[in-house]
Amino acid sequence: MRCYLITFMYLSIIIIIPVILLFNWQNNKIIKKNFTLNYKYKKMCQFLIIDIFIACVGIFFITFILPFLIWNLGSKGYVIETEVLNSYNIKPISSSNNKKNIYVKESYIDNKKEYMINVNGSLQNYDAASIEIEENNYYANSPKYEEVNSYKVYELTSSNIIVKSVNDIYVDVYLDKGTSTFLYKKIHICIPENSIDNSTN
Repeated sequence: MRCYLITFMYLSIIIIIPVILLFNWQNNKIIKKNFTLNYKYKKMCQFLIIDIFIACVGIFFITFILPFLIWNLGSKGYVIETEVLNSYNIKPISSSNNKKNIYVKESYIDNKKEYMINVNGSLQNYDAASIEIEENNYYANSPKYEEVNSYKVYELTSSNIIVKSVNDIYVDVYLDKGTSTFLYKKIHICIPENSIDNSTN
């Protein structure tokens, strides 16, 4: 929902700019006329009220009507969306010889692959089948453990930022109302690159 608000807030600002220019043009035009000062002030107030009304209508249209039209007229399909239920910090299990932190230790128990992870200072073992690991140096300073639900949601298929913002509205509504299709729950681990120890293999 945050993405939706930011996107359409910027679009609303675009509407305000021409309204300000219109008001400035109206004022300049009335000032050049040979009218009394009271009449000029009266006309300026009228212009101001009308222009504020135009701006409000434009903002209302962009914020509420435009997303509704995009949703109802756009091409839709089923897409997998995720919802983060809980998020925790991951601490290093150890440091490797090259001074890199190890956040995940891979092992096999009874021919079953498991991952050991230090979640909030507590070492825990997880079935590898229930874990999705994302290795990216973006997480070098903020490795994390996320409990994530995946849903199949009917939404707009385009990928531009406006459509994504519209999807944010309706996907949130679907998740809140439980009308989406639950697929599975997984643990998503976000760690820096080369921070998995699989030396026991």
